[in-house]
Amino acid sequence: HARPEIVCDRDAVRVLLRHEGVELIREVRIEGDELIVEDSIHSGGRLVSAWIFPPQCAVLDDLENAGALLLSRDGGDWSFSFEGAGKSLNASRRQVSRVYGEVETADSIQVIATSKIRVTVHRGAEFRPQSSRQNERKLATTY
Repeated sequence: HARPEIVCDRDAVRVLLRHEGVELIREVRIEGDELIVEDSIHSGGRLVSAWIFPPQCAVLDDLENAGALLLSRDGGDWSFSFEGAGKSLNASRRQVSRVYGEVETADSIQVIATSKIRVTVHRGAEFRPQSSRQNERKLATTY
């Protein structure tokens, strides 16, 4: 594929990748106190984005009800919300390596949607999973 095009301006960073007739765009910007990451595919097809979180983080999710999760590390919290037409979210554990020769397990979220995926990251505990065990799932513990 051709080299990605990167455009930086005052409001956002955009990366455009063209491959086999498909245009993929990732835009990252700050709106107020939130980080917005938008992935889009111009053909209107299915788009898949994977978010893999550091192994030392604790992740609580309410993907089924709120489409959101809370990530905690070293006393800090970040809430993530996932949006997209026809969105489906799949939580899983993956093997990762932060250092050569050391393998750890990390939480990941696969987001599938049509045309566009928007992820909003907010520093602080804006999202809290519901207290019902049926809707709250502990994916990982703090390492």
